This record gives sequence, C-alpha cells and structure tokens, in this order.
Amino acid sequence: MKAIYKIINIVNGKFYLGSSIKIKKRKSTHFSKLKHNNHHCIHLQRAYNKYGKDNFIFEIINSCDNCLKEEQVLLNNLDWSECYNISKFAGGGDNISNHPNKEEIIKKLTLILDQNKHKIKPRFKKENGNWKGGKTFCQCGTRINSNTKTCIKCQNRNGVNNPFFGKIHSDETKLKLSDESKQRGYMGSQEKAVIIDETEYKSVSFASRELLVTPNTIINRIRNNKFPKYRYKNECLTTIETTEKSGKE
Repeated sequence: MKAIYKIINIVNGKFYLGSSIKIKKRKSTHFSKLKHNNHHCIHLQRAYNKYGKDNFIFEIINSCDNCLKEEQVLLNNLDWSECYNISKFAGGGDNISNHPNKEEIIKKLTLILDQNKHKIKPRFKKENGNWKGGKTFCQCGTRINSNTKTCIKCQNRNGVNNPFFGKIHSDETKLKLSDESKQRGYMGSQEKAVIIDETEYKSVSFASRELLVTPNTIINRIRNNKFPKYRYKNECLTTIETTEKSGKE
C-alpha cells in the first residue's frame, strides 16, 4: 500500500510526516529504530525517549499515487513548530536544516575537513605513465588516443600534413605496384564491366566515380527494367545472342 502517514505524539499533538510505497514495512522500521535509539530524526527520537512508546501512534492520512510529490506539498505548508521533521524535502537527505545542534555539527565537520585536507586525493588524478594529456574524443565524437587531436577520418592529410608529402616511389616499387594491379584485375561481381548510355566502364565503382552517383544506384538501375541503358557488358551480349536465336527459330 502506498500512503502518506504521521507518527503522532498524543500528549502534545506534534507529529512526524512521511510517505512510503510499503507502509507496513515503513511503520515497523520507524518504531524499531526508535526503540533502539537509532532514529535519523533527532527531534522524534528525543520525544520518544521522553514520552515513551505508548504515547505515539502511527496514522495513515491518505493513499497516494505520486507519494513524494504529494508529501512535498504537505511539507511546504507545514508549521514547523508543530512537527518533528528535520528535512524540508520529501526525498530526505537533508538532516541538518532543522537540526537543534546545526551550528555545532557544521563546526565539527569543518574542523574534520581542515584536519584531513592533505589525506584527500583528487578524483581522476590517478598516476598513469602512459597518459600524455590531450583530448580523448575527436570533434566527430570518435574516441581517440590522448596524444592525437583528431581521428584518422578527420585528420588533415593535405600538403605537408600528408605522410607521403615530398616523397616518391622508387622505379622498383612503381613496377611492382603495376604488376600487382595487372594480376589483380576485376574482383567480385561488382567489378564486371558495365555499359551506361552506350558508354563502357570497367566496373560499377569506376562508373560511380565518373558519374558522381553511388554504386548502389547503378546496380539498382541495372536490375530495373525501367533503365534499359544500364547493363552489365556480358549480360548485354547474352541478351543479343538469345534474341538472334529466337529470330532464327
């Protein structure tokens, strides 16, 4: 059951306001902590110690859908002299705003922090011999090494920024590259020669660069009967031969 509740002191009418999505468990937790003098709300704990268990009742005010939101509305309109709550926020976490020993606690915490300043290590400052500083992400969002400014795709390779700038291949290397290219020839089904508008191109990729369209566009047009001027060279010859045979028969 989700509900907003009060723990009421029947002697003076003061109360503690709260909410929970598991109301029975919350009630049990409150009174268990009060019994063992370990409740987070010091006002309620001191009153419990003074007046005793029999003078406190747990009362459900109403059920709720968004309990924290509805509890916060009630907290915003409370007369704080009539309640035991320490935190002004429904989500908790603020156990000092209305604490009776607020100033003493702040001084104590400040003193502890001053005494332990030299022991506190800055976050994310772990010693790493490989770290050289710099960015960790390129402007395009790609993760990069800390000693580079951009990823490979975004690097400026024009002019002096090109690793091969001012260099030339030796005659031996040029001959070797030429032989490898001749031996390699066309590769794969997309490397077949194509004819587009009666012009022959050695491959789909070559035609795409010449015509400034994507390879997929050319392939789709070859497969589509609406573009009769887009053909693979070999398929074109096969079609002609088939037509001639059909005519003779």
